[in-house]
Amino acid sequence: MLEFSKEFFEREERDGFVIEPMMKSAWAANLEVLHIVDRICKEHDIRYFADWGTLLGAVRHHGYIPWDDDIDICMLRNDYKNFCKVIEEYRDEVALLNIKTVEDWGEKVDKVINISAFTTNRQEIKEYHGFPFTAGIDIFVVDYVPRNKSEENAWLTIMRYISAVGHIREEMADLVPEGEDYKKLKRDEKEMVALIQEMTNVKFSRPNPSTQELLLLKNRICSLYKDEDADFLTQADCLGQGRDYYLPREVYADVIWMPFENTMVPVPAGYEFLLLKKYGDDYMIPRNVGAGHDYPFYNIAIREVATVRGVEEEEIRQLATKIGPQYYSKFIHKTTQTSVSFPAPFFEEEEIDGVIVGEERKRIWAAQLEVYLEVKRLCDENNLKLYVIGDTLQGAIKRNGYLPLSEDFHLAMMRQDYMKLLPILQEELDPWFDYRNIYSHDGHEDMRCYVITDSYLCDENEYKKRFHGCPHIVGVDIASIDGISEEPAKEELRKNLIQNLLKTAKSMPFNPPYTQEVINIIKEWKELTAIEVDVNNNLRREFVKAADAVAGAYRGECENVRISANLQEGKDTVYKKKWFYDTMTIKFEGIEIQVPVGYREIGENEC
Repeated sequence: MLEFSKEFFEREERDGFVIEPMMKSAWAANLEVLHIVDRICKEHDIRYFADWGTLLGAVRHHGYIPWDDDIDICMLRNDYKNFCKVIEEYRDEVALLNIKTVEDWGEKVDKVINISAFTTNRQEIKEYHGFPFTAGIDIFVVDYVPRNKSEENAWLTIMRYISAVGHIREEMADLVPEGEDYKKLKRDEKEMVALIQEMTNVKFSRPNPSTQELLLLKNRICSLYKDEDADFLTQADCLGQGRDYYLPREVYADVIWMPFENTMVPVPAGYEFLLLKKYGDDYMIPRNVGAGHDYPFYNIAIREVATVRGVEEEEIRQLATKIGPQYYSKFIHKTTQTSVSFPAPFFEEEEIDGVIVGEERKRIWAAQLEVYLEVKRLCDENNLKLYVIGDTLQGAIKRNGYLPLSEDFHLAMMRQDYMKLLPILQEELDPWFDYRNIYSHDGHEDMRCYVITDSYLCDENEYKKRFHGCPHIVGVDIASIDGISEEPAKEELRKNLIQNLLKTAKSMPFNPPYTQEVINIIKEWKELTAIEVDVNNNLRREFVKAADAVAGAYRGECENVRISANLQEGKDTVYKKKWFYDTMTIKFEGIEIQVPVGYREIGENEC
């Protein structure tokens, strides 16, 4: 990973233009993708160069142009072809988007991206420096202009015809098909396509070829010429749009590495010629004309997420800021200050109820208590009730501490409070901690939510200091307490439904694509219960989510409750609701923990 100073991510003004923390995170995330691309290129002897705004930024600013928001690079056609062949080996890190990998690719430039959607995963957000949206770089392809003049004229004409069809289609998109202007453009389009077919001797699969077919043809024609066939290079789109964009081969004959923010980027040896060609002879003079091309680029992602979730864009913008730059700022400024101190004798080996408990387990206990105190902090700040339950409660009753063989720390909340806590964990949990639940993590298949210590991208010694010398990832689990209907027949039906959903979950495969047999099972469930299951996700998780939704659906008056997550383990213990009416505190390993007011009755009920 690239390293940035803490100050890099602060709001800053450069050349009279203000860069917000979210954009700083976006800058860093884009550079992280470039870092991966650089590694791929070095491993496979592929050359690439900074281009357009990134080239100008490297030369003029030694970093981003203040009002720019992306990274541009270019590759010569042969290098790009090799890059396309090898990048599949790195599909766990990045993806290549172009007309061959994305159906009806509508962009004018190819891209390499890290993720494909808005993420709340804290590890991914750390990896990409607080940026929760898709980050990436643009790749422009540099082609050889045929030396033979007649071939060049034909080649150039085809490029311009293909470009013209694209412009015609853009104009038609804003017109009514019945109108005269639309009909005229349609005739022009048909005529242009016919000329392209005639000049290339290519017959398209249909009278009105898709834009993708045209661009694939353009790439085939651009690939015809090699180094020995040309004196000049170009980017075909520039010539196709009528620009004078002939570049001597010497421009790309060698590489010069220049500083760019906290890293180095390769620029063409003939970068001065390029910048004059692109921006004119005063290219070194910054002109703050404001950002272009829908700056900032992540506004598009904000709109898309808001549309999918059916909320206002401002809500997504605020959420993205909390889980992105604000969270990352807390992460890079975190301290090793603990929430509780334990005297040295606490960690000494001792015998408890005939069991020898060593230092390692004691340090695990101390780390778990740190997690508990973090969850309690969030509940206290948000007026939510939290209860210690299970064998953790048994230990509190028997010895004001852990049972000697205990490895877990169990908590519970009433359903209403539990559902309020889940988004709070996402937005407010301290960066030393992480969380897992079925609503936010695809691989999580437990009805309980887990809050865990987080050592990812943390210094090992700092982690151990923060968690009392414990080197392990530890955590607490939180279960929902759900109401039980006063109508026995309805309640038995609901419990059976939950159990059958959980049973189905265990039988499901983990990842798509799914067999027809599995699809049929999903259809049967939908017909019987109207339960919606997303077949594009982990089906085990989807059925556990459905079971949890059924478990939490009852909102009526009740005298009894259950911890529905216990049904996953084949247990069904019923409690009196009044036992959870309020909380009280008792001593536990030198701190105070919250237990239900009916903790003694609950303890007797579970024995």
